[in-house]
Amino acid sequence: ELSVKEFKDALQRRFPGVDNYAKVDSAAKMDLLNKLIDNKRRIAAAYDMGIDEDENLQEMVNSRKDQAIFNKYIENMVVDSVIDLTKVNEYLERIKFEIKASHVLLKFGDKNGTPAGRSKEDAEKLAISLVERIRNGESINSLAQEFSDDPSAKQNNGDLGYFTWGRMVDEFQEAAFNLAPGEVSDPVLTSYGYHVIQVDDRRDNPNYDPNNQRDAILTIKHKLYSQNQAKARQRWTENGQNVRNEFNYNVNEQNIVNLITSITAKNKGNNLNADDFTDEEKELVLAAYDGGKVTLNNMLDRYKNQLRSLLPKFKSLDALKLEVENIATNDMIKIITTRENYDEDPDIKKVLTQITEQQMLSLLNKKVMEFESDFTDDELLAYYEANPNQFKQEAEIEIWEIYIKDKNLAAKVARLAKNGKDFAQLEKQYNEDKSTKQKNGYLGFRSVKRRGEVSKKAFEIGPDKIEGPIEYRKGYAIIKTGQLKPEGIKLFEDVKSQVEQKLKRERSSEQRKKWEEELAAKYSAKINYIILDTL
Repeated sequence: ELSVKEFKDALQRRFPGVDNYAKVDSAAKMDLLNKLIDNKRRIAAAYDMGIDEDENLQEMVNSRKDQAIFNKYIENMVVDSVIDLTKVNEYLERIKFEIKASHVLLKFGDKNGTPAGRSKEDAEKLAISLVERIRNGESINSLAQEFSDDPSAKQNNGDLGYFTWGRMVDEFQEAAFNLAPGEVSDPVLTSYGYHVIQVDDRRDNPNYDPNNQRDAILTIKHKLYSQNQAKARQRWTENGQNVRNEFNYNVNEQNIVNLITSITAKNKGNNLNADDFTDEEKELVLAAYDGGKVTLNNMLDRYKNQLRSLLPKFKSLDALKLEVENIATNDMIKIITTRENYDEDPDIKKVLTQITEQQMLSLLNKKVMEFESDFTDDELLAYYEANPNQFKQEAEIEIWEIYIKDKNLAAKVARLAKNGKDFAQLEKQYNEDKSTKQKNGYLGFRSVKRRGEVSKKAFEIGPDKIEGPIEYRKGYAIIKTGQLKPEGIKLFEDVKSQVEQKLKRERSSEQRKKWEEELAAKYSAKINYIILDTL
């Protein structure tokens, strides 16, 4: 099943900035829909093949599941406790609508793009005068073309199109959404400068779906959270302490001291590894709580046996105690989220389904493309002979070059070369290109496009000639040509590996096409054109 919401989300990703999908070419929309249907078919095939039960896939998904659950816990226990949830509801109300507006931006001070010498007071006075002119009937779009410091105004005449709440900076959107269509704002000050805003239209948001606002909720929560980070850090600290109290957390400071002593004695040149510890040391209890404990083994697992990143913490009692505390707190939170069935949360399930199916498609692609790719020499030769144009050898000409920046000197050297002066001696004396000088000016064999005007001129004059000066880069080139290799087909032995890669890609493409046809036959699709035509 492919929902309207999924299709709208795909349209939004494919055509960002489009305010009405009715404007999108119907063929483009149909092409996108067919790609989404094909993707659904592949997912169905992956489930039928049991790819969702792959051990490596399950391990990866479980890892992502733990992180998703932890994030949800933070949202519930920290984010929701430090933000004003009424603002979330206000945000959801506001995104039901969108407005179409135009503006004039007037920068001042040291802002990039500010007209020379314009002060904040100058910008405000100009903004006030523009407000008056627009209210008296002048076109804001004409004035934006003349006065706006928004770089896009030259193309859009200040027309911002339709946008929803949350797309603009706070001061701008607060003013704009409080205007009725046709109204003009007083000057609005933002971090960009002064704005004069006119709202042209207000309508229902065509992309609003009251049943699918999770992304919108997370957006406003993240914004409100970023404005209350100090409070959030305090709440996280308090929450951690409450969790540790609930589980009767107890740190064994003496064991931590003993561990630091042992590590200091063992560590020679930061080459410490897990094998340097005895089983007894690995199981040394550094802290305990109801239902669990923290040992050196826990720390090694957390750092994937990369002790180098742990060593700085082992040099300080306080740092190591904090590390042990963090590990224990995370483990206790995992117990809480398991107890409270976080894995049944609809948001968690949705995220994990998306992650699982993305990885399933990746594994499916590998399985589908598995085929015998050890071609015989006869097969490769047959492909080579059947497709000669794919292995063409462009015509190439041998070139030596003397590069000189000064035009007059270049002309002098060119005359000397043409009059029979030894080219190698001239190159040694005059060539200013360090890279070619190391090779005595030798460029090797070059095709007509390999060195711009130099190779173009070389082909014009032909083999065993001298020419110049040729204007090239920021100087001049004098060239000598040698042998000419005519266009032809590369030898099979020289392109054998290339032939194999091309044949492999061709067979892979044929196999994929056949597989896609089989999927289309097995998993037929019915499109609701009535709903599609409304989008």
